[in-house]
Amino acid sequence: KIKVMHISSENLIRKLVDLRENNEKNPFEKEFDCIDILIIEDIQFIIGKKSIEKGTLSLLDYLINKKVQIILSCDINPSKLDFCNLALKKLLWKGFFIPISKNKCKVGLKSK
Repeated sequence: KIKVMHISSENLIRKLVDLRENNEKNPFEKEFDCIDILIIEDIQFIIGKKSIEKGTLSLLDYLINKKVQIILSCDINPSKLDFCNLALKKLLWKGFFIPISKNKCKVGLKSK
């Protein structure tokens, strides 16, 4: 069974701050050790915050070493993001970018 974790950037920031305040030896093991795929939504809210970028880079490095697949969403073209951390920018640019345009069809649930 594949274990997927979906997290908003707001909740990720909160987790990173909590982990930093707890000063644990291996801060990511407890929260992220048992997942196969991590989806982070709205990554643009993490970019530009120096300490959060550093924590995000540490987390992504940890997950990459554990062979976790990482999916990031952003509603801004990644080339327009203003990174504080060059290492994080380089790591993200190693990935695969897929632009997703607005759907021209109406999508929704029909009630009976």
